[in-house]
Amino acid sequence: MSDETTTSVLELANDYLESLDTNSTGEDIEEVKEELEYWEEQVREFEEGTTMYEMAVEERDEWSEELESIEQKRKQREELSGELLSQAGAEFASKGDWTKEQVIKALSHVLTGRTDTELLIQGFSLPEDIDNMSKRDMVEVAKTVHSLSEDALGENGCIDELWDSLQTDTQQSIIQVLADHDELLSSNEISGEIGEEGTDAPGANIRYLRGKVDVDPYYSASGGYTLSLAGTYVWSKYGEEVNNDEIDDTDSNQSPVENEVQDGEPTITDFVDDEYPAKQEGQTEDRTSGVDLSNFEVRK
Repeated sequence: MSDETTTSVLELANDYLESLDTNSTGEDIEEVKEELEYWEEQVREFEEGTTMYEMAVEERDEWSEELESIEQKRKQREELSGELLSQAGAEFASKGDWTKEQVIKALSHVLTGRTDTELLIQGFSLPEDIDNMSKRDMVEVAKTVHSLSEDALGENGCIDELWDSLQTDTQQSIIQVLADHDELLSSNEISGEIGEEGTDAPGANIRYLRGKVDVDPYYSASGGYTLSLAGTYVWSKYGEEVNNDEIDDTDSNQSPVENEVQDGEPTITDFVDDEYPAKQEGQTEDRTSGVDLSNFEVRK
């Protein structure tokens, strides 16, 4: 990656974050529109040349300028968002300006709507874990960000496949609980949030899913579990579609993990549910082993 490109990423991130500070909410826009419509109506009702007519015209013009300013800022933000996603989809790497706080915050917001200062990807927390990552780890992390960015731009459907893998009562219950909490939750805490009708082995279910997908929607550390960048992204994209009142309870008397196991696949006994899978200080591992990445293309 050239220095020029790296610098542009940082500048782009700063511009995007600045646009957030000046961006009006949907409620603000509706309020401006209502005021504009009101004063446009008054202009039509008052007789031209009267004091009230002149006041109405002045108010109408001011609110019209305010709406135009808001729309211009929103358009600018959308353009910055698209540029940031395009660069991340092609060039993101776990090094250089991509790991600076401003870039991480901007990328986090454009993907999830949150200005987080860390990216939780494939078992790593960036930038904290960069020194513990092997080159293969860096490849897997980069491909994950590439895929999320391209999906946000509508250029591929691999994240749709991740959501499809979460289409079970158990996985949706787990991901919904984690989406409602910013902090790490232990296996027992997740079970308590789900309730008696849910799984009593969420950690086992999480590890079972990890054996089936290329992009990990979960992140685990010594404090428990939370959603990864991919998990937060996929929930922000599809979570509103989940209707808990329509959950199928046909097999509710069976173990949720057992319901998901197919012939020849691992069983619950292969995923004994400890409190959480702790990662040792400085320990690295080849996270691509057993994972089919053949459909990904490393961007040059």
